[in-house]
Amino acid sequence: MENKNKIQKNVILNGIAASPGIAQGEAYLYFRNEIPIEMRNLGVDDVPGEVERFLSAIEKSKKEILVLRQEYINNTGAIQEGMIFEAHALILEDPQILEKTIAGIERTNKNAEFCFNLAVNSVIDMFSNMKNEFFRERALDIIDIRRRILRNLSNIQHRGLSNLPKPVIVVSHDLGPSDTASIDKKNVKAIVTDLGGHTSHSVIIARSMGLPAVVALADITGRVKHGDTLIVDGSMGQVILQPTKEKQNDYQERQKDIFALSRSLQQIRDKPAITRDGVHIELSANIEAADEAEDVIKHGANGVGLLRTEFLCLQRGEFPSEEEQYELYSAIIETVSPQSVVIRTYDLGGDKFALLQDTENEQNPFLGWRAIRFCLDHPRIFKAQLRAILRAGAKGNIKIMLPFICDVGEVIISKKYLKEVEQELLEAGIPFCQDYELGVMIETPSAAISGDILAPKIDFFSIGTNDLTQYLLAVDRGNEKVARYYDPLNPSVIRSIKNVVKYGHAAGIWVGICGEIAADPLVAYLLIGLGIDELSISPIFIPDVKRLIRSMNFSDARFAAQQVLRMSGAREIKCFLAGQLEGVRYF
Repeated sequence: MENKNKIQKNVILNGIAASPGIAQGEAYLYFRNEIPIEMRNLGVDDVPGEVERFLSAIEKSKKEILVLRQEYINNTGAIQEGMIFEAHALILEDPQILEKTIAGIERTNKNAEFCFNLAVNSVIDMFSNMKNEFFRERALDIIDIRRRILRNLSNIQHRGLSNLPKPVIVVSHDLGPSDTASIDKKNVKAIVTDLGGHTSHSVIIARSMGLPAVVALADITGRVKHGDTLIVDGSMGQVILQPTKEKQNDYQERQKDIFALSRSLQQIRDKPAITRDGVHIELSANIEAADEAEDVIKHGANGVGLLRTEFLCLQRGEFPSEEEQYELYSAIIETVSPQSVVIRTYDLGGDKFALLQDTENEQNPFLGWRAIRFCLDHPRIFKAQLRAILRAGAKGNIKIMLPFICDVGEVIISKKYLKEVEQELLEAGIPFCQDYELGVMIETPSAAISGDILAPKIDFFSIGTNDLTQYLLAVDRGNEKVARYYDPLNPSVIRSIKNVVKYGHAAGIWVGICGEIAADPLVAYLLIGLGIDELSISPIFIPDVKRLIRSMNFSDARFAAQQVLRMSGAREIKCFLAGQLEGVRYF
């Protein structure tokens, strides 16, 4: 008879690879006690004192957050990531939370905890229901702030993760940025959570601290007990429960290899991305803020291949002025100079509009009024951005990129606005860049199919594989029911990329990829073989892809790509590419 109590060994759980590295150790389940929210009726005379009590809790929370920020920066040196806590302090001043809470206390004569919880939960629900992953994950930040304020209102002491008795792997339902930042690295080997995503602020902090992390494991807190042995592979997004001794030894060897690899990657940081048979590949970085420009240099990227300008709007909740944009673009251009910066005009759309202005809900926002369509319908906003870009371009090397192009007419109108802005700057005697390149993102099937029409009007193509894959396969990436159908290695996607390369090169323009798909060595190898001239990815992945490029032959990759174009399924393609890379000896 089978023993039902027998412990299963080497159970593999798959999540999101959030922060690279390997760790082994005992599990430490970290649960926060939920703070009970009671509703109390106040006397009329007690209301002013209750408002004051709430404002005191806000002020105390703000001071704690700024102290935490400084301690975090002192311990890690990560100034950029420390800005997360300044954003937290600003959230405490959000009128949607502050004014609603005070109004609730004064209108209903209810206690601060109850009114604050109502106000903040409405904001959390708004973010949690957004389709865009970046904004959904901001809900975790607000939950983190909610806990802090409720603790201060209730005078509850919080021990957190700063005084663990021995080195462990922290297992939790979710972690807020303040939980992660307060970690004592001596006693935390890795982090695994039920929730989270690539852009969660707790994940960003974990990466800055060098802690391996795997998130979005669904129910790991229900499958792990205190003291269970775990292996965390933050590079592959895997957690192994109850590994055998043999498996533990295997991962110890991998840890040694990773340490040796990190040293070798540092050695090639400033070397060009050239294949062994002499083909140069532009290897650029995707960024969205001025403080990320330092990462471009740190990781050895050849400039910025995608600057996402819409995040300047979304972080502020309004469109920035021309001067504010000019300052931001100038700071990035000067940091990266003499390398180039590809500045994408506003790619606003879908649920992002809710944060900027009152608009009617669209039935299909990702097929609707977004990106270049919005900009052409708002020439004042669009021209202000173009003015800022051209003015900042006088300080270095820029390229301008138009998103979500579907028709050559959109390019022609955009070029007309550019000429108008140039003439205005010329007449005003304001210095500006006059020798920039203009390109378009290939994100829609119409653009991919009509690349031969678009190419003669511009200077480069940049293929946005995330949206192109979504639209080609008719798959909503945010819909879990169909997410399994989303695969950038589907033959239709690969053939579309090849056709775009053919159209671009025939017209004498360069073709790049600015999707994170290119950070995967398997896919990067294929894309280079298809003739892609530039790969633009997150800065953290630059060294590994550069190592691949310097270790491979372009002629081999081109031959492999020809084979792939004859294949009929993504699984077949993945297996074939894995076999091809086994023959690449890394240097």
